[in-house]
Amino acid sequence: MKALIVLLAAAVSFSTAHAQTDLQKVAKDVAKIKSDLGSQTELAGAYYIDSNGKPALATGDDYLNAVAGSYLYADFNKDGIQDLAVVFEDAPSSLGNGVVTMGNRSLQVFLGDQKGYYDQAVSNSQLVLAADEGGALGDPFNGLQLTSTNSIKVFHSGGSGLKWALTQIYQYRGKDFYWIGDTRTDYNSGTRVGKTTDINLITGDEVITNMKADGTDQTIKKKLPVKPLVRMAVANPNN
Repeated sequence: MKALIVLLAAAVSFSTAHAQTDLQKVAKDVAKIKSDLGSQTELAGAYYIDSNGKPALATGDDYLNAVAGSYLYADFNKDGIQDLAVVFEDAPSSLGNGVVTMGNRSLQVFLGDQKGYYDQAVSNSQLVLAADEGGALGDPFNGLQLTSTNSIKVFHSGGSGLKWALTQIYQYRGKDFYWIGDTRTDYNSGTRVGKTTDINLITGDEVITNMKADGTDQTIKKKLPVKPLVRMAVANPNN
């Protein structure tokens, strides 16, 4: 059950952070991102389906709250210069008969230089799920989070009675970004049985937590063969 509490705490923590978002700062950040990158593509979370079942673009504070978790400014390569990670989202597509497909999302990382320019280091459209891939709980993308080692954490959750969560961590190592951590949880809210598998892809350490119906956890630790790390640019954790 502790594993489930950790999972829910992460989601609550992220929601709380959104509730306390400095919208003026977000507005400045988003304007800077679009200016610096010359991008016409919206940040993830900007689009939604309105009450008439049609795709729409959020505006005002709704827009700022929606996209606040879609970017990170941090020094990922630890050269003393601010870098940027941002998730962009294509516009939704109307397929007719009231069917709308939400746009694909792409996680892109840009390294800053001493002149204030950004060079793209990563662009991958397989790292962040679309807004309509979360099941009954809605948009599964819970945003980007910065770890204590200046790595990029991507957090998803979704489902209905059968809940799931995915967390991947990407880190700059040497001269590139790599997928270094993977955590997956499945939980049946009816039977109160679930499982979390956490893997450190650098060391091969795996921790499996089985959540039992009586509220207790069973933890199993394993050592997996260490494999070459997968570059963030070609990673596909949701496959």
